[in-house]
Amino acid sequence: MSTDQPGGSRRPALLEQESSDEEPMQMDVSESPYCPGPGENPLYTAEPLTLDDLKLLSDLFYLPYEYGGIARSMLEELHWLKIHRQAAAEQTDKTEEWRSKARQFDSRCEDVVQMFNRLSNAPNRSILYDLYNYICDIKSGVGLARAYVKMLGGQGQPSALVMSEDPEPWGFRGGLSGEIQRMLPGHGNRDLFKHPPTTPVYFMRAYCDKDKTQVQKIWEEMLRGGKEQSPLMLQLPLISDCLSSGQISPSPECAFVLEDELGTCGYALALTDAKAVAAGIKRDVNESLLKDFPSLVVVQVLPRVTDPTPAKRMVGQLLSSISSNGSRGAFCELRRSDRRMLEFYSKFGSFKHIQMDSQDIVVMATSL
Repeated sequence: MSTDQPGGSRRPALLEQESSDEEPMQMDVSESPYCPGPGENPLYTAEPLTLDDLKLLSDLFYLPYEYGGIARSMLEELHWLKIHRQAAAEQTDKTEEWRSKARQFDSRCEDVVQMFNRLSNAPNRSILYDLYNYICDIKSGVGLARAYVKMLGGQGQPSALVMSEDPEPWGFRGGLSGEIQRMLPGHGNRDLFKHPPTTPVYFMRAYCDKDKTQVQKIWEEMLRGGKEQSPLMLQLPLISDCLSSGQISPSPECAFVLEDELGTCGYALALTDAKAVAAGIKRDVNESLLKDFPSLVVVQVLPRVTDPTPAKRMVGQLLSSISSNGSRGAFCELRRSDRRMLEFYSKFGSFKHIQMDSQDIVVMATSL
């Protein structure tokens, strides 16, 4: 039974006894507490994110298959430092440049580390949890590259690389971190391709007047190549030469060009009515041929186009346009020495050989 007293209720004796049994906290008073220096941050003080941090983050994770400017610069600098590492081992004309680039690369790596630290202390923890795996991965890859460059410059010891005979799938990193690691020794040796093969990209578009010069250039180049560098005037003239040389214009909507990263690499031109052109160059053409196949096509692609698919699609689009203009068939003339294009038409499938009197000209035709 408890009673109220002026001094307040007293604690039970049992609680006082238990309290007295606890040992006091040990305090080490022999050492003075840590005080940050003039250039150091106080303990447990998180720096806020800066605009430069956000720009760096967006550059490191720019697009799924494209890196930002800073990320590309880091890859280029690491590649340059690696292939010119001899300049760090001995004095050459590139030694000072190597050291300058190494300092610049180290500064970029430090920016990534500081961005990681500031983002890790961001007050919005939900965003941090979403991004942490990505920024931790890129920080790890940058750290390995940073240590490698310092080792090349004589500022560190090479690290031991543990290689597994049967690496797990999650050991292969992707993105920028994977790109960096594959430049380091001991990494990327399990890749199927040491240097990933590049796939050429081709672009097909409609022919315009400005393409006349490039088409003529391709025609002349392939014409000389087909007869062992013989002059153009010694070549047997074809009806299609008037189209390729630009003497006459192709029919509307019946001309296409093929482009790659180097420029124009092929063309496909057509005339819906070839009879008038044949009469203009005084070439005798079988009337039955023009009756069944009134349209003329000419196709040429440069040897650097190793994939026949883009050229086949261009020819397919050309034949479709000719058919839309009311033609029921098309033919082409080829010099017998042009074995490459003869093989191309033969593999196309729809073009068949037409028997002609000439021994130097091969005629192939297709119905539409």
